[in-house]
Amino acid sequence: MESIEDCSQGYFGSTMGGREFNAWNAFMASLGLMDVWNINELRRIRHKIFTWCRRVPFPIWSCLDRFYVDVNVQEIGGKVKIWSTMAHISNHSLIFLQLSSWTHKRSQMGFNLQLLHLKDTKHQLLKAWKQGMEEVANQRLGAQVARTLFCTKKESDVITKKLIT
Repeated sequence: MESIEDCSQGYFGSTMGGREFNAWNAFMASLGLMDVWNINELRRIRHKIFTWCRRVPFPIWSCLDRFYVDVNVQEIGGKVKIWSTMAHISNHSLIFLQLSSWTHKRSQMGFNLQLLHLKDTKHQLLKAWKQGMEEVANQRLGAQVARTLFCTKKESDVITKKLIT
C-alpha cells in the first residue's frame, strides 16, 4: 500500500515507511510513471474504490493492485474502472484501462503529481508558485491564480523532462 488512503477505515496495518515512500515516488518520477487513479486525464471512472477484500473474520478493504502508465499514455487520456463483480472468483478485482480513441496528441503533458511527494521538487514548485504570484501581485485575483498555475505547471514540465531523460 502506498498510503493510508489505500485502506478502508478502521484498518491500522502497516503501509510504506517514509524512506520507502520517498524512494518509490522518486523512482516513479524518474520513469515518468503515475498511478492511474491520480491522473485527471483518465477521468477516474470507478464505482469501486478498493481492489482487494478480506471478509473473514471481518471485512477489510484495500487498494493493493496498481496500474501505472507513462507520460505518453497519460496524454492519450481515457477511462479506468475496477470491475467489482469478481468476488465469486477472487478477492482481487480486475482493473481496466480504456485509452481514448481520439487521436489528437496534446502538446503538453499533465501536471506530475508525484513531484509534490518529493521534498526537493515540492520546494521547486512552491518557488515557481511564489514567483508567479510576485509577477502579478497588483492584478486581480483571477489573473494571479492563472499566472501562478502557469508558472507551476511550466516548472513541473521542466522537472519531469529532466527526470525522464
